[in-house]
Amino acid sequence: MQREGPLRVAAYVQEGWIAADAWLEDPAVERRLRKALPRHVAWLLRTQRPDGSWDTGRDEETTRTLPIVGFLVWYDQRFGPRADVRAAVQRASAAFADTERWSAIGWFRNDEHAEVMRALAGRPLATLAANRFVMP
Repeated sequence: MQREGPLRVAAYVQEGWIAADAWLEDPAVERRLRKALPRHVAWLLRTQRPDGSWDTGRDEETTRTLPIVGFLVWYDQRFGPRADVRAAVQRASAAFADTERWSAIGWFRNDEHAEVMRALAGRPLATLAANRFVMP
């Protein structure tokens, strides 16, 4: 985690949790996730920046906001709606719903991290569009 950074690690681990839940369809996995994930979600909510993003200042971590948003939407849908989770998703979605802010969040940069962000953006953006409850 020292090399990768906490948000980068979280984004990949979250994908594993979602996949395990979806593909295994195992009640034991669901129980374990239901018990373990609230602590992770609390950490995500505490570390969200005022502008709605998740960023520790490391270049590669600026690209993790959208996967975190996707995870929080999945969590809200899978384990029950939470006002604090929806508020966090709403704050984060504002940057991606406002095309005027795209330059500020690095959407048009030409480095490998921006390419990762654009590559990872499809599913979370579709999730945001399909779940209007998260949009302001």
